[in-house]
Amino acid sequence: MTKASWALGAEIWLAVDANERYDTGTALAMGNFFQDEIGVGWFEEPISCENIKGHAYLANKLDIPIAAGEMLFSREEFHNYVEKSALDIAQPDITRLGGITNTLKLIHYCESQNIPVSPHLLPELAVQIGCGLAQVTSVEYMPWFEPLFNEYPKFKAGKLVPPEGSGLGLSFSEKALQEFAVT
Repeated sequence: MTKASWALGAEIWLAVDANERYDTGTALAMGNFFQDEIGVGWFEEPISCENIKGHAYLANKLDIPIAAGEMLFSREEFHNYVEKSALDIAQPDITRLGGITNTLKLIHYCESQNIPVSPHLLPELAVQIGCGLAQVTSVEYMPWFEPLFNEYPKFKAGKLVPPEGSGLGLSFSEKALQEFAVT
């Protein structure tokens, strides 16, 4: 049993997001601490996204999965990471990657490489993708845009469920449109 499960309970999953703040040496030391002392599920964005070699080094040296990709802007950048074994979990950002179509193409590529995917942000879109593709193992839940919509993904039995309805199941709130209108 990990120290995290002693403190939080065995049913709680914990990950660490460094938000690109460490250099490679510090990330390795912290990664060893997170895996040996805390027992985290993954180590996200430990170093700058521009340091693919460093990500590959960490992925090779650490037992905890390296999650990365939220700062990548193309499928080709992801391909470089995969070719260099620089990530264990892909985290595409739908807005940075160029929308739903490019994200779907990337997810299919990750499936061919047996890499799990956890889309970064926009749960109102990512939950729809996650419901249709087995390669999507989780969705980052930051409900920043919830006030903009009449309906929103909700949790049921610990799982994020998309809103019902056609398309993405979303419609804009008239109140929000009036409140945030620029004139």
